[in-house]
Amino acid sequence: MSRILLTGASGRVGRALIERLASPEFEFALVGRSAESLRQLSDEIHARGGSAHIIEANLSSKTTPETVVQQAATAMGGLDVLIHGAAAYGFQPFAPSSPELLLRVLETSLQSAILLTHAAIPALKLSNNAVVVQIASTAGLRPVTEAVVYSAAKAGMIAFGQALRPEVEGLGIALHTVIPGQLQLQPGGAGLPPAHVAQCIHELILQRAAGCAGSDVILDETPSE
Repeated sequence: MSRILLTGASGRVGRALIERLASPEFEFALVGRSAESLRQLSDEIHARGGSAHIIEANLSSKTTPETVVQQAATAMGGLDVLIHGAAAYGFQPFAPSSPELLLRVLETSLQSAILLTHAAIPALKLSNNAVVVQIASTAGLRPVTEAVVYSAAKAGMIAFGQALRPEVEGLGIALHTVIPGQLQLQPGGAGLPPAHVAQCIHELILQRAAGCAGSDVILDETPSE
């Protein structure tokens, strides 16, 4: 059984991941701000024979990531997979944006990933198939005018993964950064279906079991089944 710490669990990709992975093969620690949403997701996982633990948390706090990792590792008896799905967007012009909004976007979308990864390394080192998956965005490669700080945060996430990857690979941890384009807002609409991002992440977790190292994966188009 793989033990997964998933942030942003109630987001579009988080829900798609649970839809794909919920089974006796995976145990989850679900992190989010809404206890009610997390309970619903936990019920879905248990209904499919999986296990889930709820961690209600605001990841924009500097001290929260370490606490979240400790709670998850204790609840699951260790940690195999860390998935950074938490994000804040703030799609509006930069100049009139409040400093509070700008900081929330930066802290949730980048700071939390850095601090969670740092806190999780000791537990991940003990796993035989340790994987970190960051969910970035093509906005980090091609910045979006009305999402200045979000674009900067995702560019920082991509650079963070590239810089850290050689170090953690030496510790037996594969670090992947998945870089999707615009996601669908509703089924059948324009954009990349969240289910395909979940498929990619699932495949990366399985590849780690086969000894594959980390990578950057750009998902600009819908991948084939």
